[in-house]
Amino acid sequence: MPGSGSYCQKFSGSAFSSNVAVPTANFTLHGTPKSWSRIGLCSGKENVQFFCDECGSSLFSRPEAMPGTTLIKTGSLIDTDIKIMAELFVSRRRGYVGAVESAKQATEML
Repeated sequence: MPGSGSYCQKFSGSAFSSNVAVPTANFTLHGTPKSWSRIGLCSGKENVQFFCDECGSSLFSRPEAMPGTTLIKTGSLIDTDIKIMAELFVSRRRGYVGAVESAKQATEML
């Protein structure tokens, strides 16, 4: 689920943020990451961001606007051959980034 929102672009240091949404009940974590929170630009609700306490890499987030969901940053996964199901904030997509033809295109958050 890539998103092209301006906040995600700044946070990821890229033209988008690529995430895999999984039920939090099915998410297993080894280790203790550090976290910080922000208020979601669209939802106005808390979004807790988790990162590696050694290297600072972004790992996953748990947005209050999506109860029971953990958004795993795809760059932190070993298997990165993941089908993109939806692209969010496409109205903010950079001009040099094309649409994924098979993915649902959403102008804002689903």
